[in-house]
Amino acid sequence: MILCLAFGAMTKISYDMRDATIDDAPDIRELSEQLGYPASETEIKIRLESIISSDDHKVCVAVQPNGNVIAWIHVFKCQTVESGFFAEIAGIIVSEAFRNKGIGKRLLEVAQKWTTQKKLPKLRVRTQIEREDATHFI
Repeated sequence: MILCLAFGAMTKISYDMRDATIDDAPDIRELSEQLGYPASETEIKIRLESIISSDDHKVCVAVQPNGNVIAWIHVFKCQTVESGFFAEIAGIIVSEAFRNKGIGKRLLEVAQKWTTQKKLPKLRVRTQIEREDATHFI
C-alpha cells in the first residue's frame, strides 16, 4: 500500500495506489469516457477480467480513502518483429478534478517499476496529437 499526499492550491489529497479489481469497473468506465472511449460497465468488466488475469498486463488505480478511483494506468508487454519485447502504456487517465497534483507521475512510476520487474528494455507510450496535455509526460 502506498499512501500519497499531493498538494495543490490549498488542497490536500490522500490516495492509495493498488492493482485494479473487477469492482473498479464503474469508476474505470467513467474515467475511460473522459479519455473519449465510452463503454458500458459490462464491457469494462469483461475486458478487466481478461487483462488483470494476465501476467503480461498491469492495471493500477489511484483510490481515495472513500474508495473512489480517481486515476488508472494500464501497461502491457509487447513484441514486434522490428523491436523485440518492450512495455507499452495502453492508457493513463487522471480524473479532471485531480490533475496536476502528481498522480499521473506516480502512475508512470508504477509502469516503470513493472517494466523493470518484467526485465523489459523499454517503456513506450503513444498519444493522439490532439492530447496536448499528455505530451508533458514525454
